[in-house]
Amino acid sequence: MPTNRETLNWLFDTGKIKLRRGAIFDTAPAPLPDALDFDRAEAMMLGLAISDALGNTTEGQPTRTWRRSR
Repeated sequence: MPTNRETLNWLFDTGKIKLRRGAIFDTAPAPLPDALDFDRAEAMMLGLAISDALGNTTEGQPTRTWRRSR
């Protein structure tokens, strides 16, 4: 199974993603501090907020009008 780095390189090399490659793609993020050790309720609320934001573009629209990613 390829690593995340190998998959990212493949996506760029084959043109599967249409992004301009920048330094941000070659820099690993810093580890999260221990202070972000969410309890279950906080993690649930964070997941709810993220899923709500992601679903916002199709909210209230009939499914036939949703644009499918290819």
